[in-house]
Parts: sequence; structure tokens; C-alpha cells
Amino acid sequence: MKISVHMITYNHERYIRKAIESVIAQKGDFELELVIGDDVSLDNTRSIIMEFYNRYSDTIKLNFHEKNVGPNNNFKSTLEMCTGNYVAILEGDDYWIDEYKLQKQLDFLERNREYTMCFTKTKFFYEEDGRYDEQVIKEKKDYYDVKDLLKGNFIFHLTCLFRNTDIKRYPEWLWRHKILDYPMHLLRAADGRIGLLDEITAVYRIHNGSLSRTSDKVWWYKDLISILDDFNSYTDHKFNERINKRKAYYYSFLSLYEVDRRIATNLFARGLFRNIFNSVAFKNKVKFIVNLIKRKYK
Repeated sequence: MKISVHMITYNHERYIRKAIESVIAQKGDFELELVIGDDVSLDNTRSIIMEFYNRYSDTIKLNFHEKNVGPNNNFKSTLEMCTGNYVAILEGDDYWIDEYKLQKQLDFLERNREYTMCFTKTKFFYEEDGRYDEQVIKEKKDYYDVKDLLKGNFIFHLTCLFRNTDIKRYPEWLWRHKILDYPMHLLRAADGRIGLLDEITAVYRIHNGSLSRTSDKVWWYKDLISILDDFNSYTDHKFNERINKRKAYYYSFLSLYEVDRRIATNLFARGLFRNIFNSVAFKNKVKFIVNLIKRKYK
């Protein structure tokens, strides 16, 4: 049995060593392949990768681009190079803390063929103040499906192990999005069950300013809405009502970040009569009305 670890990196000289070491440290009854895609890092990232490659050339495969291709193309081309029966994702600034992570997940998926993916919980490391926090899964179930994921994404890619799929089977619309983990989870959930290994196996770094700027939040919510539209078409509108409800939730956020009064009002109206009992959406609607009264829109 072979597991490919998919790792993309860009200017990660401060973190890449720990990421690679956490992969090489994995123990278990499987063949390990680490595929590293570097998108022309401008720092010392490549030379650090080469240190490991010179020591573990039988394990590490390099996807070094000659010119910058962007995160999506780097992700896709690196995934194309993964030849394992299973694939795990770990970006160059994160790391694993359980040396049996892959073996535990492999055992689960081998025992449960109806599952397409297995995930775990993660720790969060906040770089700004050096603080750690732990992910809390609010609803623990025997398995998760599309309906669960349409309540929002609670799965972090660095915790996943999934069955490898021919890259051509992924719909072309997937690669148009900046956000890749959420639509990939939805696609796997559409093919089978998703299981939780209720342990913490990884550390996800939260860098200073992550999604803190309004412009970042706007593209984030817009991309989530676009993902749901594409997935809705992909599934022949099987989950149409649930998708529209989730989109309305995102519209409630966008109405707060928009500066044009007409556009903000239109966004507010799209989500007005959905998620009535959702406390976050309700607070967003109240904030929008307050913004209108205070004339914060142009």
C-alpha cells in the first residue's frame, strides 16, 4: 500500500523543515511518497528542500516550477504527480504531531470501503502571540455527508487522508476557485462517507493578518458562494434548498463589507428570510440595519 503526501510551498523557509520532518517521521506498514511543489520561492525554501531530497531521494519527488504558476496550478500539478493509493495534504507551513497519523487513517479506510476520506482534529498556532488552541468538533457522528458540509466547512485539509482519484475525474470548475479544500471535501462526500478519527494529529499555523482585511473577507465569501453554485449544478440541484440557505448566510456577511448602499441592500435582501434562527446571521442583519441608520454606505 502506498501513501502520497502532497505538499505545496512558497516562501516557507521558516517552516518547511518542520513540515518535511513531520512527514518523514511517519511510521507504519505502507510505502511513503512525499511530493513537494515549490512555486519559485524567493527565500531559502528550495535549498532546505534539497537538503532533504539529497537524504531521502527514494521518498521525495520534486515539482519545482521554473516560473510562478500560482497556488492552484501548483496544487493541481503536484496532485498529478501523486501515485499513491491514498493522498494526504500538508502545506509547507504546517506540520503533523502524531507519527502514526497516516497508519491510523489508512487502517480506518481499509476497514471501511464505503468511506472516501478520513480526517482528524487539529491544533491552531497563532503566530502573533504564540498561542495554541484546539479544534472543537461540535457534532460528532459515525460519518459525515454532503448535508453536514453544507452547514459549513469544519474539515482542515492537513488532517485528511483520502482515496486517490484520477485528476481527470475532478470537474474543471474546481480549479477556478481560490478555495480548494472545501469543494474537494464536498466532492468526496458526494462519492461516499467521510469519517472522523477523534484525535489531534496536526498543527495549523494562523499567520498575522490572516483574513483580517475586509478585501480578503469579501473574496472569501464570494468564492464560497460561487463554489456552492458550481456544486449545485454538479449535483443536479439535489441539495438546492440547503445550498440556498448557506448562501444566504454568506450574503449576510457580504452586506456588511460592501460600501455601496444599493449593492449592500440587495445582498441583505437575498438572505433576509433565511437562517432566521441562526444567531450569527441574525446579528449580521441587525448590524446591517444599524449601518444603514448611521449612513455607513455610500
